[in-house]
Amino acid sequence: IPQKMGSVETTGKTMRAAVTASFLVMCAIVLLTIAPNSRHSALGSELKSEKAIDSLDLSRSFRSALRAHENGFFRRSHVTKGATVCVGGGCFGSKPAVVLEKPFELFEHDATDSSLTMSWYMRKDADYYELQMQKAGEEGWSSIFNGTGNFARKKNLDCNSDYSFRLRYRKNGNFSEFSPALNMTTLDPDYIITRMSSPNVEALDGTTVRIVWDRAPRTQKSEIQIKSEDGGPWVTVSDTFSGASARKKGLKAGHGYLFRTRGFTRDSEVWGAWSEPTGIIQTMSLHPTIKEMFGDTLTNAEGEKVSTDALAGKVVGIYFSAHWCPPCRQFTPMLAEFYKQAKQSGSKFEIVFISSDQDGYGFRTYLESMPWLAVPFRDMYKRHKLASKFEVRGIPCLKILNPKGEVVCEDGVRTPLSSERIRTWERS
Repeated sequence: IPQKMGSVETTGKTMRAAVTASFLVMCAIVLLTIAPNSRHSALGSELKSEKAIDSLDLSRSFRSALRAHENGFFRRSHVTKGATVCVGGGCFGSKPAVVLEKPFELFEHDATDSSLTMSWYMRKDADYYELQMQKAGEEGWSSIFNGTGNFARKKNLDCNSDYSFRLRYRKNGNFSEFSPALNMTTLDPDYIITRMSSPNVEALDGTTVRIVWDRAPRTQKSEIQIKSEDGGPWVTVSDTFSGASARKKGLKAGHGYLFRTRGFTRDSEVWGAWSEPTGIIQTMSLHPTIKEMFGDTLTNAEGEKVSTDALAGKVVGIYFSAHWCPPCRQFTPMLAEFYKQAKQSGSKFEIVFISSDQDGYGFRTYLESMPWLAVPFRDMYKRHKLASKFEVRGIPCLKILNPKGEVVCEDGVRTPLSSERIRTWERS
């Protein structure tokens, strides 16, 4: 029926075009179904070439339909800025799945004569992970882990044997490609007897842990490694330890770490097997009240910046003093001696010096005689704010705070200090 109004005529053309396009699609599918492999079909032979399809004067969706039916499945094609993958069925009305990035690589975590453990960095957008394994000399991969963690252990393996592992993750119903394969070997039974026991690790504050391990007889040196709970690689702290204890500094407050050790003996002149890794050791978290008082960094006698995380979990003495003050010069050596004794006894105690000096030279000269931390002299606002907060009326003045930033002693100058009292303040 002829359409006479402009808008109606346009609608009629659109409908006729849609009907024509649908008809062409159906015809093409019928032709391809009847003779998909025929070299005598002009359309069929043209469809064997991607260029031939693109050269046809057809709509984009029609060309996609021809490619899909020609191949029997949807092929990978690039859409806008990313890549999409369609699988099975038809292309009309189907939503392509996003091609995901490869997961982070796998890392070796632990090995025994019958088990292997690996780890990986977690992705925030992953729903879960699949870990696959392949034994050397065998074909095919088998799935051994489907879960949300970032550590996996495979037991009941053959000793002294090679295995490969690969990982992929799933997001919104779509799987990523597999990671590069990680090759690991189970230990020989004769070698595993050199395996040391796990070290004992204690968090001292937000940035430091103490590590103690059993040193086998005739051990020439030991190596300690650390790994973040994030699942990354092992990192060597040192491979020249001659004793059986060490401290690891510079850690992140409130973060988890794992440790392992091995020894080098004079007899065999080779490294022994790695110990079983420790569980996750959590460093202490700095209370927000203390963080607000001192900010991110303090300074030490060498002028180096020190993170305030070093105060985490500790009783903190805030010491208001000055180089020009005679009573301060009399009290400071006594406080420094107690501070050293407290440290040697293992007390969780720290002092922060707040200077009332009139210039930077006096501050630096005075701080050089102190074994503790200080608010930088240039931070005048913070020094004055702390003096006002604690209502300092004269110096020397020592305020004692518990690990939560609460005042547990108003007058530390006149209060007898002892390690036992510090431990009481720790628990308050």
